[in-house]
Amino acid sequence: MTEREYRQHDGISRTELWRIRESPEKFKWLQEHPEVPTPSLVFGAAVHKLLLEPETFADEYAVAPEVDRRTAGGREEYNEFLKAADGKCILTMKDFDQMSAMVQKFVLQPFVKKLLDGEREKPFFWTDDLTGEPCKIRVDCLTDINDKLVIIDYKTTADASTEAFIRSAINHGYDFQSGMYCEGVEKVTGKKPIFVFIVQEKTAPY
Repeated sequence: MTEREYRQHDGISRTELWRIRESPEKFKWLQEHPEVPTPSLVFGAAVHKLLLEPETFADEYAVAPEVDRRTAGGREEYNEFLKAADGKCILTMKDFDQMSAMVQKFVLQPFVKKLLDGEREKPFFWTDDLTGEPCKIRVDCLTDINDKLVIIDYKTTADASTEAFIRSAINHGYDFQSGMYCEGVEKVTGKKPIFVFIVQEKTAPY
C-alpha cells in the first residue's frame, strides 16, 4: 500500500488525532482544509522513502536537474523534466544529495540493520473500543527481536541530543504516537509490542 493509498483509507490517523488537543473546531477545520506540507516535512518524508523503500522512491519523487532557467536551453530542459515528473514530489539535487549521504551513514550502523530487518511501512487498521472510531497507523518498520515485537520509528532532526529530542517529543506528541502505535499493533496482532525511536541529524556528520 502506497502512502497515498494509506492516506485515502478510512480511519483517523495519529497526526489528525493529535491536532484535536487544541480544539475540536480547529481539528474539523484542518480535516476540511488540509495544510500544505512544510519543506521540513517534505524532506523528512523523502528521507523515509529513500531509506525504507528505495526500490519505489522514483515512483513518488523526482530530482530536478541543475540547469540555468534564465537561458532558453535551461528552461526547455526544466520544462521537459516537469512533464516527465507529473504528479511526483520534486526535490532539489542539493536535498537529494543530502538525503543520500544520510542514508549511507545510517545503514553503516550494525544495530540499525538489525532493527530494520522487518516489514517496512506496514499499515494497521482497527476500531477503537471506546468510541467506535476507525483508526489507522503506518509503522516505519515492524520487526521481531528475540520473540519480541518491536515498532521502529525513524525521525530526522536538527539536534539528536537527548535533551533536544525530549523537547521535540513533547512539542510534536511523540509519546502520544508511541502509545497509539502500540495500541494499534497489539489490537491487530494480539501481541504487545515495544516502541523504539531512531533519530538522525540532518547535518553532517549525520
